[in-house]
Amino acid sequence: MPNTLPTDSRVLFLVCEATRQEIGGKVSLMGYVGGDTVQLPSDQQFPAGFPIAFVFVLQDGKGHYPCSVEVHDPHDVLLAQAPLPDVDKPPKENQIVMMNAPVFFAAGFGTYRITLRLGNASYHRNFILKPVATT
Repeated sequence: MPNTLPTDSRVLFLVCEATRQEIGGKVSLMGYVGGDTVQLPSDQQFPAGFPIAFVFVLQDGKGHYPCSVEVHDPHDVLLAQAPLPDVDKPPKENQIVMMNAPVFFAAGFGTYRITLRLGNASYHRNFILKPVATT
């Protein structure tokens, strides 16, 4: 059977503090932010490094693909580039791709872009570093 790349709209994106691969194929998410916004103290000093992990859930497609991830800051500066293990996506099953890596944020608050590359396809997502509103 030929490879079929996942459809962009069927690639979910989650942001959390850390992930862990469990026995039996389960994945644990720690510190899931519940969206695409990471809130930090308003007096956060930059440059800064802090725990962050990115999870992509491939809901469709099938095949074997080389895989990598890139993170760009709000000024389109490359912050991190990581090859990941090849993806073997079975048909009709979700496949999880995780990136647990230290990312050093120099640009401060703003919208960052992360790109998942599977074979010759790119899946772009955004996440936001935002100061916590004070009362």
